Amino acid sequence: MPTPTKLRVNLDHPVVTVPVNGGERSLVVDLWIPEAARPLPYVVYIHGGGWRGGTQYRPPFAPRMWEDGIATVAVTYRFSGEAVFPAQTEDCAAMLRWLRENAAHHGLDPARYALWGISAGAHLSALLSLELSRSAPGQKCAAALTQPRAGVHWCGPTDLPRTAVDPFPGRGMVEMVGDLLGGPISAREDLARTASPVHHAHGDAPPQLIVHGARDPIVPVWHATAYAEALRAAGAPHELLLLEERDHNLGEAEEAGATRDFLRKHLAP
Repeated sequence: MPTPTKLRVNLDHPVVTVPVNGGERSLVVDLWIPEAARPLPYVVYIHGGGWRGGTQYRPPFAPRMWEDGIATVAVTYRFSGEAVFPAQTEDCAAMLRWLRENAAHHGLDPARYALWGISAGAHLSALLSLELSRSAPGQKCAAALTQPRAGVHWCGPTDLPRTAVDPFPGRGMVEMVGDLLGGPISAREDLARTASPVHHAHGDAPPQLIVHGARDPIVPVWHATAYAEALRAAGAPHELLLLEERDHNLGEAEEAGATRDFLRKHLAP
């Protein structure tokens, strides 16, 4: 296995340097870079936590990526207690921009990267995958950014308006989405729709791998099937992996192996 080099980099960008109690703090990006032939492809990992918390530390099975000569980059973003949507996608896009500008310094190939998110991070990775692949970007976060080669989304919310009306919205989901939007979903329907990947599917999207546990009590499985159907209707390449006996806690051999194979395929030179 290649020996990885882990770096911790403080960002200094007006979007990700935010005021806190009269001062300010910078969000960070962690890089796990294997000692392999360069420039390296890389996977940008966006962590979960209900948009309220979570950490970028220890992305699942990152060492297995090193075996394939793929770097892992873990990013952070402001939580809903600090800023409402779309601050989270703007923060992640700021980090993608920083990565592109500093790719050569870290031995990364700016043209070969994928997005991989878990739970709330999967929601953000799906939105970014769709927005960054549009021929005419509609969000300021997409300005001058390279299109990802692929997107991987584990157990992520994809249809926020439906959360307000579905009889099985998922444990705590109504409150978490409300925090993300800055108020009740019913009072922010337009923003909820804007924040929903199912409403942005298009035929130019990069290949997407959607992974979900059929018994997920937090993010119901209909989020995965609805997103897959939206991509299918748009003519976008995608794969759907439903894990029949699994809940919200993913990271076992089946999904790890499928994700690794998918990334290896789409990040090849």
